[in-house]
Amino acid sequence: MRDDVAEGNAYEAVKTIYDEWKTDLGEARSLPDQGAAFVVAYLLEREGVIDLSDSPQGSLVERRPSEDRLRERFWDEEQTLWWMAVELGVHYSLVTFWLWEEDVPLAERNLSDETMRQVEAQMDEKTDED
Repeated sequence: MRDDVAEGNAYEAVKTIYDEWKTDLGEARSLPDQGAAFVVAYLLEREGVIDLSDSPQGSLVERRPSEDRLRERFWDEEQTLWWMAVELGVHYSLVTFWLWEEDVPLAERNLSDETMRQVEAQMDEKTDED
């Protein structure tokens, strides 16, 4: 959708992509609205479509911790998604996206009931095979 966004105007670019996302996915979308706006803004900034470095809160790309620091905070220090989001000044959905980008698995506490049922079914299936 790069051709559909106004480069340089961060608000218009994020709004265009966000509105398209909301329209295309409708009720199937899994991100909360504010979380989606953060993820879209981060992706547009990362791809160089918009620049948030001069915004009052600063760049989302620059706020992203390294893979090691993400893993350390989430697993070693056992910080929650929402606490990491508070400290980094972003929505927890963006923290979740950053973990996904680096292939850092979520803790069981972060998985939905449906996902846990799928995990348990896979584990039962594997146990039956052994």
